[in-house]
Amino acid sequence: MELWLLRPDGSAEKVHEVNALLFVTDYNDGKIVGQGIFKGDPRAYEIFIYDIKRGEFRVYTPKDGSVNKAPKVKGDLVLFATTAFGNEKLMIYNLSKEELEEPKFAYNDYEKYDFVEYVNFNWTEDGRIWFIGKRNGRTKAFVDGKEVPMPEGFSSNMAVFYEKVYITHSSLTSPPKVYEVDLKTGKRRVVLSAELPEDVASRFGRVSFIQYESSDGIKIPTYVIESNVAPKPGPTIVYVHGGPWAEVVDGWNVLIASLVVSGYHVVAPNFRGSTGYGENFRRMDIGDPGGGDLDDVVNAAKWARKSGLASRIAVMGYSYGGYMTFLATVKRPEVWDAGVAGAGIVDWEESYKLSDAFFRQFIDTLFGGRRDLWKDRSPIHFAERLKVPLCIIHPQNDTRTPLRPVLRYVMKLLELGKTFELHVVPDMGHVIRSIEDILKIVMPAIIFLDKYLTSEG
Repeated sequence: MELWLLRPDGSAEKVHEVNALLFVTDYNDGKIVGQGIFKGDPRAYEIFIYDIKRGEFRVYTPKDGSVNKAPKVKGDLVLFATTAFGNEKLMIYNLSKEELEEPKFAYNDYEKYDFVEYVNFNWTEDGRIWFIGKRNGRTKAFVDGKEVPMPEGFSSNMAVFYEKVYITHSSLTSPPKVYEVDLKTGKRRVVLSAELPEDVASRFGRVSFIQYESSDGIKIPTYVIESNVAPKPGPTIVYVHGGPWAEVVDGWNVLIASLVVSGYHVVAPNFRGSTGYGENFRRMDIGDPGGGDLDDVVNAAKWARKSGLASRIAVMGYSYGGYMTFLATVKRPEVWDAGVAGAGIVDWEESYKLSDAFFRQFIDTLFGGRRDLWKDRSPIHFAERLKVPLCIIHPQNDTRTPLRPVLRYVMKLLELGKTFELHVVPDMGHVIRSIEDILKIVMPAIIFLDKYLTSEG
């Protein structure tokens, strides 16, 4: 991959080229820093530092095989998160001394919490460190080790101006807000918000964080969002997040919210491969996508029925969640009453051929180099097993998960006489960027679900 420097005047310059998958996470004091796979282990990330003046590219890891991410640079100090010592931990690499140091904080509030991951962190202008730690999909924020008092939920970013903090916050039932918090007094106030109409807000029911066992005994952390306008047992969606290296947190998710207010309970499993529950858990789907993670999703549906939450169940997801929906409806069709697949992959081999170098490397990393699994984990080879109505929603200009293989899958379904809908979204790429994009996905999905879940087809 190539490393480019974009200047304020719009000009750009290629400054370095390396045969590795990498991501830039910060630029400051004449240095570009980021993370990448430089040592050939797809389960590990090293950090890199590129000194523009010296033209020097340096790769660093405190321990081979560890995951090191999101470095931020200030002078000769690089702050990053690492799993080199067990659970994720913040550390500082001193470039001039070539030494690893632990951050020092003026306060010890953070010691009360056992964080699994760090959502965000950085330096303040005066050299203090702020960070947002996460456990079970909920966060706590700190400046120089002192807790920033916030409601339960999820924060992803913050800015510190002396003793004032401006921090984002949301939950699964509350849209994003920006709070101003006074570090001296602990007082907070909302400075920017998006409030729901009362008749919409009243549709949200209880939010629960639960863990159920998958078939092999692994516990799967899950958020359950009940709808106040759905009976119990009632129509339920098993929502499969994208990524797969992502998660459902206690933060605003417009797709989940749309389903809940439309009268559906939602079960959102953080299946193996999800972030937020430790590096060992995240690595579990490498070399096995569509295997153990699919089993986790199937067991989410079983839990929903056994607990009395669900009557009829659909599986639904976008991107990797769309792929899992395609696969779940042909590999385990007996579990579902319907499926909604958004921007999913149906054929790994063809997708690989159509992909750019970046996505090819992602596929190789995800499968751990096991191309022998491509056929077995590609839904297109099992189309005849589809037994439930399927709604396919796919962007026309998607370069990440191209439309062409999906159209071949659709032709197979047509020839087999299967029940399905196809919605091709014109002038849209893979990433959901606007309210209009969301509506183009949510509206056909809900109309379809109303037909096959609430009216029982």
